Amino acid sequence: MARYNREFLVPYLRDVCALHLAYMKLNNRCNRFENQIGSLQNGKYNPKPSRPCLENEVTLGRVIALLIFGFCTIVCVIMFFGVFFNDSVNNGMAFVCLFCGVICGAITAVPIGLIKEGKEENEKREAEYKRKLDEYYRIEEENRLAKNNIPTVRGQLANYQKEKAQVSELLTKAYRANVIPRQYRNIYVAVYLYDWFGTSMADDLDHALSMFVLEEIKAKLDRIIENQKEIIFNQYQIASNQQKFMEQQQRHSAMMHAKLDQIQANNEERNAYLHMIESNTATTAFFATADYIRRI
Repeated sequence: MARYNREFLVPYLRDVCALHLAYMKLNNRCNRFENQIGSLQNGKYNPKPSRPCLENEVTLGRVIALLIFGFCTIVCVIMFFGVFFNDSVNNGMAFVCLFCGVICGAITAVPIGLIKEGKEENEKREAEYKRKLDEYYRIEEENRLAKNNIPTVRGQLANYQKEKAQVSELLTKAYRANVIPRQYRNIYVAVYLYDWFGTSMADDLDHALSMFVLEEIKAKLDRIIENQKEIIFNQYQIASNQQKFMEQQQRHSAMMHAKLDQIQANNEERNAYLHMIESNTATTAFFATADYIRRI
């Protein structure tokens, strides 16, 4: 049965959890930057508007109708005045001419109205086309300016990828202690084990792993990860004086080495404890200078 001294095991598991959580945060941030670069490269969807098909306002039919009924209106009005002031002709004939003139005048208004309506409709289409064209050029300029930001975003992405690689290396180094079997090396098991040993007096790793069933407790672990994330990171808060912090870390490492000399352990166990100490030193040093991780 794999039993470990809790003074070594709990800080070690906290280191592994913190590194997994940091890697997860950095990986999410890298994905966001990669998506942002893709969006900046593609730009906003911006098809150029097509020039509208304008209606022919003055058609041959409208001109002919206007001329015919306009001419008829004029003739009817002339006839009305000619007949009305002619005493030898019945006034009823005059009113017939007037009525015909009114009818022709009303019909004449139809092609005039169609010409006016067509002109107004064309003006609306031109105004809408101009609005869409201005919007097109505005978005075109936005896309151009956005592409100019791509090098900056790529630089930020490169920085986070570098940090992610460093965390991955620290995590690999931590797992070299061979405390956690290979098939259990993931964030869910790490958080589960840290919660298990951190909230109990247990020291039997085999028993803890035998109780782990991923599919049954994954949802619970998601909640624990979210709740423990800031708590774990805050435990690595950097001291105000960097030199003082490093001195404290060195003293802590020396103390853990001294404790290791006091406990009974075979070579394999001793190597595991040494890896735990080394992992704690490296992890704490990383978070001392990478306090920004808590803010992303």
